[in-house]
Amino acid sequence: LDYPFKASPDRPEVQEHPMNRWETNGKRPNVEFIGTFGSTVAYRDLPNDLKLQEVSDYFGATAEPVTGGGVVVCGSAGEVSNDPFKRQVFDFDSNEERTTRDDVMDNQKHVVWSEIALNGEDQLRQRMAWALCQIVTTVPSNIDARFQTEIYTEYYDICVKHAFGNYRNLLKEASYSPLMAEHLSYLKSKSHEYVYRTENRRIARADENFAREVMQL
Repeated sequence: LDYPFKASPDRPEVQEHPMNRWETNGKRPNVEFIGTFGSTVAYRDLPNDLKLQEVSDYFGATAEPVTGGGVVVCGSAGEVSNDPFKRQVFDFDSNEERTTRDDVMDNQKHVVWSEIALNGEDQLRQRMAWALCQIVTTVPSNIDARFQTEIYTEYYDICVKHAFGNYRNLLKEASYSPLMAEHLSYLKSKSHEYVYRTENRRIARADENFAREVMQL
């Protein structure tokens, strides 16, 4: 890496690059900190844009074998079990095998919501949940989970749960959602004190996107 403090007369094509460029730009979002030399980093902790099949194959990050079949785990508190005798089912995204078209996968969460919103017996709660979801909102295009269904329905259940409850409790539970963390970019955000203490007194600021949005609301 040729990173001269001053331009070299014998190599005019190499322009001056002062070191303060690294101090200014060598951090998020321009450079993602993953670890230092010798660090051990779990594949699940990598940034989403590095969770590639090529990276997995190169480092041998293979998933643990599943014995006895797989299971879909629901994340919503108080959710009832599925009725196996009903005809309608939904698929889930897999790196190993694709059984459903992308447009159908993308539409699953809309179908689930529509069926409940239109046919549910608790219509007032559903309308309140819809209104709250327009305030404490997430945008699928900002999240690396376009073809997933459960993560979106679980987040919407937060609004259903707190439809007649306390707004503070709604914000608290939404703030713990991985969907919100990725949408408003505080996923893996670190405080100034933590970065200063662990990264050789580097000056940094915690991500304030979520806090600013809450203040605006």
